[in-house]
Amino acid sequence: MFYHVFIRTLACVAFVLATYNPSGYSYWDWVAEGVTTTNAAVGIMLVIIYAFLVWVVVAELGIVGTLSGLVLAALVGRQLYLLAAPDSAAGMVFQLVALVCFAGFLGIGLSWSTLVTRLSGQINKRFLIYAGKKKRIRP
Repeated sequence: MFYHVFIRTLACVAFVLATYNPSGYSYWDWVAEGVTTTNAAVGIMLVIIYAFLVWVVVAELGIVGTLSGLVLAALVGRQLYLLAAPDSAAGMVFQLVALVCFAGFLGIGLSWSTLVTRLSGQINKRFLIYAGKKKRIRP
């Protein structure tokens, strides 16, 4: 039933971890080796994709919902880190947990209208939320 949410969240996790991860195989490490035209082009595409993702999430959740979701993702990430490696020098684990929580927030933000529609039992939505403003859709 909620496989769309899972797929979007998984895609966001893959995208965020492809941009940066502590393992050494990411766009960040690729650019650290030296900037080329290909690196720059891929970087511009990443900026465009991140701008689109943030725009969609803010349009769906609003400013307060976005900030609340980021705080919740940070708190969940902290708790997961404390459960995973409380005493070890696990900076890599902390970075991975923080990145996965941020990607999970993006995935849920992208799927928010689907979640609300499915959980409330609506057949269709009457309002389209666009950049924080409600506009009535004419049938």
